[in-house]
Formats: sequence, structure tokens, C-alpha cells
Amino acid sequence: MNEYVASIVAVPRCVFAPSVTCSKALECVEEAGYPSYAFVVDGSVLRGYIKCVELAKGGTVMDIVRPYEAAHLRRVHDMMTVKEYVAGMVSFPAAPLPVLDSEGVFMGAVGIERLAGCLALDLNEEPLSASVLDQSPAMVARSRIVWLLISFGSAFLSVIVIDEFEAATSHIKWAPALMPVCGAMGGNAGLQVGTAVIEAMSVKKLTPGCKRNVKYVTKELAVCTACGIFFALLFGAVAGWLEEPIAGLMTAASLLIMFLWAALGGTAIPLFLASVGIDPVVSVGPILTTLTDLVGYVAFLGLCTLFVPIKS
Repeated sequence: MNEYVASIVAVPRCVFAPSVTCSKALECVEEAGYPSYAFVVDGSVLRGYIKCVELAKGGTVMDIVRPYEAAHLRRVHDMMTVKEYVAGMVSFPAAPLPVLDSEGVFMGAVGIERLAGCLALDLNEEPLSASVLDQSPAMVARSRIVWLLISFGSAFLSVIVIDEFEAATSHIKWAPALMPVCGAMGGNAGLQVGTAVIEAMSVKKLTPGCKRNVKYVTKELAVCTACGIFFALLFGAVAGWLEEPIAGLMTAASLLIMFLWAALGGTAIPLFLASVGIDPVVSVGPILTTLTDLVGYVAFLGLCTLFVPIKS
């Protein structure tokens, strides 16, 4: 999808001549609803932009104007796409990018976030064509087999873990039947979180090392805690129907642990893989399900061991 620059350009709320004083400009900024940036135009020639918070310094707007780099002063035509507009730009200013017509007259500006949103649509398409559609079936299969081998190995680890706790599960009715439920629920919850994180990363809303990641992890912890409580209560009701309160309590506690792990693992693993140069689209599923199975079985079987004396 190629969006045209002309369709997303916006008329700035505040444009000042070079001779305008900061006090007069501040009045206009207040009337305009305090935009973050304004522009200084001499006739039809763009001089640069100003940060509206700096208007309190006094003087004229030319005293605080910040000129754009030559690479940011692009002349556009009606059919110029966003991708063509930013081609060759190695950096972007803090302020919106200016848009000039074919004669160099200042037309308006495009916000960086709006520009990034348009580019994300193209970026989402390009990696797919480069990493999947342009590769042979053998290359795609080889890359997937490497990660699927991890899942294959985790199955044997799960067998070993289950075998170690066989004595504990044999003393609690319904425990062997409920054990796969914890793994399945935790795995699905983790993949839900991981998929959402990968989608956010594809549009640059999340990036490795970004402060916003902490806020996102906190949000996912709250969401998964709510989901864990809901399914814990649901399994409590099922356990009451089965007349097995110990099995229900054990499963409910395991589910809470699994959903919390889903929030942490589902966010941390894709971000970590991306930070070390590994494609999370292919690798996050096997790694996340492997760790989820191990965490789920250890939590469930460990609780079985704790509840055996109570059951006995």
C-alpha cells in the first residue's frame, strides 16, 4: 500500500513571519490550543520551525528558530508516495517534516508519527516478501525445522518431568487429566501475548531497550492476571462439580502461575530475540511453548507434591 504525501499533509496551526515577536506568537499559540511546534515562513520561503515552549524566552521568533536540514526540504508532486518522500533521509527532526510544492513554496507539514504509520504498512509487506515469498521452500523449511527441533526436544523433557512426579499425581484424582489443561492454557495465553508484541514491534510501537516496554509488560501482567483469576474461578466451579476440591485448587493455582508467565515470557522473549538479531516471527513460537510447557508442568506437579499430604 503506497500512500501519497498530498493525502496526509496538514496545514500547520501556527505560521509566523520572521519579524513576529515571541510574545505575539505566544498569544497565537494559546488561541491555537498550544501546539508543540510552529513554523517561520518568510513570504513563501520556509525558515524553519520553533518549539512553542521556547517562546517565553522573548525576542523574535527568528531568535529561536531551528532550520531544517537540506535533506528534509523536499519538493513534492501530486503523485509522490510517502516512501519516495523519505527516500535517502538518514535522520528525522523532532518537528513535523515540511512539505514544499514543486516551486519550493511551503504547503504544510507531516507529523513524524503519521509518517511512521504510513511507512509501517509498507514495512509490514516488505519483510514477508523478502523472507518468505522470495525464498525457496527448502530454505523456509530448513529455518523452521531448526526451531521445531526445540519443541521436539521439549517433549522429551516434559516426559522426564512427568515421570519424576508420577507418584504424586497418582494420589490425586483427576490430576493426570487436568495436567494438560494447564500447559495448553498457558501456551495459548503466551502465544496471544507474543503475537501482540510482534505486531507492535512491526509498527515500531515496541523496540528492544525502549522505556515503553516496561509500561507494556505492566499492562500485560494486569491483563493476564485478570484472565488467570477468571479461569481459576472457572476451574474451581468444575472441581466442585467433580467433587475434587484439592484438584481444583491445585489447577487454579497452576493457571495463575501460567498466566503470569505468559505475560512475562510473551513480552520478553520476542524483544530479546529481536535484540540479538533473531527473527521472532519464526522463533518465538517454539521457544515460548517449550518454556511454557516446562513452567506449567513444574508448577502443576510441584503443587501435586505439596497437596499429597493433605489428600492423604
